[in-house]
Amino acid sequence: MAMKKSGTMVTVLQNCRKCGPQSHTWRSQPLVLGRYPAGNILLSFGVLMAGASVSKVLLVLRHMGLCVYTARTYFLHQSKFLFPSIWSYWESY
Repeated sequence: MAMKKSGTMVTVLQNCRKCGPQSHTWRSQPLVLGRYPAGNILLSFGVLMAGASVSKVLLVLRHMGLCVYTARTYFLHQSKFLFPSIWSYWESY
């Protein structure tokens, strides 16, 4: 069994000796666009909507012992997902 983390998401890869080369992969959250963990994007959205400091929020989560991404990833989410979504909603409103 192997475990991997990607921000707030944990992936577990499990192999079975009886099943042969087949393996089972479990993810703690779904992926957005087949690549981005949904919880990571939702955390970024929550920080943005709260007007909070991303560095302070991530520091608190790290002190709690939780897996989180970096501030750089937060700003990537802003430019790639959050701002375009907000802009699209604003234009349609």
